[in-house]
Amino acid sequence: MAETYFKNATIVIDKYHWIRQIIRAFDRVRKQKQKKFYKTRRKYFKRSRHLLLKGRRFLTDEQVNQVSVMLNTSSRLRTA
Repeated sequence: MAETYFKNATIVIDKYHWIRQIIRAFDRVRKQKQKKFYKTRRKYFKRSRHLLLKGRRFLTDEQVNQVSVMLNTSSRLRTA
C-alpha cells in the first residue's frame, strides 16, 4: 500500500521496532513450546522469559544452567 501512494518514499527500519519484532517472534515460539509442557515445567518457562532475553554476560552461573536446560528441551526455541 505504501509503495502505491508513496512511490519515492524511503523505507526505514529503526533499531527499536526491529528488536521489538524479534522479541515478539521469540515469545511466540516460547509460548508455543510452553503450552506443550506439563504444568510445573510450563510455570518454569513462564517465569524465565526475561532470563532468556538477558545477555549471557549478565547471567550468573546458575542462570546460565537454567537457560541451557530450557534451550536443550527445544531445538526450535534454541534456533529462535
